[in-house]
Amino acid sequence: MTIKHVIIHVVMRDESTGGLHKQLRTEENKIRSSEKTSEALAEKLTNDLRNLFGTASLSIGEFGVNGNNTLKPAFEQTLETFYETPETCSDFVQLTRRFAEQYYAILTEENLTTVKGGYLVFYQYTARGQEWLAVVILNKTEGIDVNSTSLEVVPSEILDLKTLHLAASINLTKWMSGDDTRYIRFKTGRAAQIRDYFEKFIGCQRDKYAAVVETHQLKTAVQNFAKESGYNEEKVANKVDKTHQFIIERQKDQEPVLLKALANAVFPDLSEEFEREARDTYNLSEEISIDKNELKKYVKIFVQSKAFSMSFERDLVGKQIFVVNNEVRISQPPELLINAINEELESRK
Repeated sequence: MTIKHVIIHVVMRDESTGGLHKQLRTEENKIRSSEKTSEALAEKLTNDLRNLFGTASLSIGEFGVNGNNTLKPAFEQTLETFYETPETCSDFVQLTRRFAEQYYAILTEENLTTVKGGYLVFYQYTARGQEWLAVVILNKTEGIDVNSTSLEVVPSEILDLKTLHLAASINLTKWMSGDDTRYIRFKTGRAAQIRDYFEKFIGCQRDKYAAVVETHQLKTAVQNFAKESGYNEEKVANKVDKTHQFIIERQKDQEPVLLKALANAVFPDLSEEFEREARDTYNLSEEISIDKNELKKYVKIFVQSKAFSMSFERDLVGKQIFVVNNEVRISQPPELLINAINEELESRK
């Protein structure tokens, strides 16, 4: 990952007075890799946030207003003002100051007096050959420190980087191409008020077809990763079966399907590698949405009678396997099947 820009603004509510405090930077936070400098710490901050994005339970969606993706929210309109290409922002400072002002305006609404705001971290980065813009809202957490002179224990405050509470990452490349509706990954929290105000700020809405897409992508990820790891067809099929079993068990217990747990169950020796592949290549988040109809495609259709037995992938129905005038027809049958039939016919002559 390559960080291109990073800047931190503050929009925070005073706990004692309830008033909003706003402090906006006039220049970007500098980034370079020299040790023990604020620049190096800024680089570490963005890397830590990137790792949090990779392990958090995220929703996936697109820009829209009240469920209508043809309407452009203020956040998207601002992006269009400053980006002509995914790679180049005409003025990153002014872009983020505009966003911070929009955030401030939302928090002035009367029904949001309990929302305290925080430190707004904006950063643009390149990953997997694509451009991303991320915004994360952080708060400080109480801790303790030791005075270097007196060695007395003293109170301390540091940014809370243990959990991703409110954040969004926009794939600028996919957004500008217009070919994909799954270009925003976002975390909005469980409380309805917090979730609604943050989604309003970003202008993001959940992908209505997320469950179908993610269930399909998970199966593809398992199959391809197993093949790339050197498994034969039988073992690849076994990995898909294990994935199906894992999902069914989680659903029985009414538990979410988490990528990390699934990776440990299906690929115990390569769990970290599979997690990374599933996130980076197949755009899967930590909590995977499951569609029951798509899940059925994990299990082959199996038919057995006294005369014969056969099994095949459900995806082949309507593509290579058809019923025409009460006859089953197979297009592009396996070469082994053709050879076996020809050999039998030849032996009868």
